[in-house]
Amino acid sequence: MNRGWSRLLHSEHGASAVEFALILPLLILLLFGLFEVGRMFWTCNIVSASVRDAARYAARVDMNCGGFANGADTANTQRLARTGTIDVGGTPVIQNWTNNASVAVNISCVSNASGTYLGIYEGAAQIPRVEVTAAAPFQTSFLSLLPGLNLGTISVSHAEVWTQ
Repeated sequence: MNRGWSRLLHSEHGASAVEFALILPLLILLLFGLFEVGRMFWTCNIVSASVRDAARYAARVDMNCGGFANGADTANTQRLARTGTIDVGGTPVIQNWTNNASVAVNISCVSNASGTYLGIYEGAAQIPRVEVTAAAPFQTSFLSLLPGLNLGTISVSHAEVWTQ
């Protein structure tokens, strides 16, 4: 009987299965983590492109250093950043981005006293500049299963100088 236990203790059958069972949870965590990071970059790219398009739209509408000439242009810019369209009731470009207040539209003026901006801006002392800033929610798929881990929001900003 002693000889049987000795042979069992020195046997290497199944050692690789035990090692794999020990490593498997780490591999799964790594796989899901890479998936979430890729999804986060993808979502950030969508929000960045959306905010850039909204800033370009806002730079093309009538404005001055005090703001937009049409009061609806702020809401249109916010909707365009959030949904990809200026129409009311558009579908958000990312899930759960339902609040227009998460998109800020600020108009300021850039000094052209030194003649830095030429072309259509030549001779203008002040040039309106619009900046669109968004804080879009990012909801994880797998990492939300881990308690206390919330990546929160993706913040993106883009500025454009007014073009007539």
